[in-house]
Amino acid sequence: MNQNMPAPLVDRAKEAFGRMAAACPEDGKVLGQYMAALHKKNVIALGEGEAFALTDAEGRNIKATKRTVRLSAENGGLTQPVYNGPFVISAPGYAMLAHAAGAVVMNAPTVTVDGVAQQNPYVRRGPDGSIIEVHCRAMAFRYNEHGQPMVSDRTTIFDTATYTLADMVGKAKRQKDAFKLLPAGMPAPKPAEEWACYRVDEAVNLWMKITHEEVINFLGQVLNRKKKALEFAQTFAQRNALKHLFGLAVVPGQEKNHSISVWDVPVVCWAPSDGGFIRFDTSRYAASTQIIEALTSGKPVALPEAEKPLVISRGTEEMSGTDLDSETDPLENPDIYENASPVDRAAERPLPMAEPHATERENPAPVPVQENTAQTDQAEPAWTPEQMREWNNLCVAREEFPDEYTRALAECGMTEADVTPDSADEINHAISRMLDTAGDVEDI
Repeated sequence: MNQNMPAPLVDRAKEAFGRMAAACPEDGKVLGQYMAALHKKNVIALGEGEAFALTDAEGRNIKATKRTVRLSAENGGLTQPVYNGPFVISAPGYAMLAHAAGAVVMNAPTVTVDGVAQQNPYVRRGPDGSIIEVHCRAMAFRYNEHGQPMVSDRTTIFDTATYTLADMVGKAKRQKDAFKLLPAGMPAPKPAEEWACYRVDEAVNLWMKITHEEVINFLGQVLNRKKKALEFAQTFAQRNALKHLFGLAVVPGQEKNHSISVWDVPVVCWAPSDGGFIRFDTSRYAASTQIIEALTSGKPVALPEAEKPLVISRGTEEMSGTDLDSETDPLENPDIYENASPVDRAAERPLPMAEPHATERENPAPVPVQENTAQTDQAEPAWTPEQMREWNNLCVAREEFPDEYTRALAECGMTEADVTPDSADEINHAISRMLDTAGDVEDI
């Protein structure tokens, strides 16, 4: 080589690195490992997190992005179902994990009811046409940190009668003038024309005073729940599929009287690669549904994306009612998490979940106007789109769950006069925490 010509760039880079490593060995070691990975083309630096690029036998790149998802009580990712109890992942929290990990959740084509494959979701109705129960089956899919495909197959049963009965028994413990539990052989309380009987079992009847305001409000809630039973069942099935897919629930490291309300969860997301050995996105939705359906049914279908065994989680869960002590609703109302985008706390609520659209509402929520007695000609405040979204969600929650709404106001130290789009976010957060309880769903 002509000594007058400059050395190749790679040689000069090695010499520069050698000088830096000699001056600071510890930093040189870290930088050397990173440069070696870059040279091998298996690490890519991104603006957020870190991405690993692998190459298959045909020379195609497959990228896996590693990042950390922060779940906290503040952003809605964690909830505390029991007062002073441990924090657990909420429905919005599982949606955040799914978004970061590239998990896909979908309804299965069929659901098995009494040993017979039925259309999913399956609705069982009574002679009068009312909904008795809803069976919904959801499947969630992702690749784990090792690139192995994983499937979670969960079936949820929403029994409206059992749910209503559990709620009534809970109210009977506190509203004894409106609900009464009596032996089956005893007559109705007096005046008999104001009491209606609800049979609990062969030994016990539950009587409701139909003229009592608490009973009237409760019956209104029951009708609203039946009206949204299909959405409830689908939302809960998809949430449970994600919960078992990740295998995470309770924040680790918590002790009695020492709760942890922040959890940084590391996740790995394998990005789609056209034609590569890892590809799972909406462009293959139909084919993927058939493949996952076959896998969950135990058929010997091989995925070309992985050579190692597939991890499958199956189960059936029944939505059996409320917690009788705290009287919390185990159902997340999809309307509360409407119009979401993965940016802030309101946006990080369940993106993959089935949720009704704003156009389904019969009457749009009115926009409140802040009154100013001192200056009557003052212009209305300019509410932001985020505040208006929270306000619309609050109007739905106030109608669907009046009891929880009243308790949320008390918890936030507010009155009706304080309820505006500016305060709607705080009230929604309190209602969501009350509604989000995982303890009411038990594995069968």
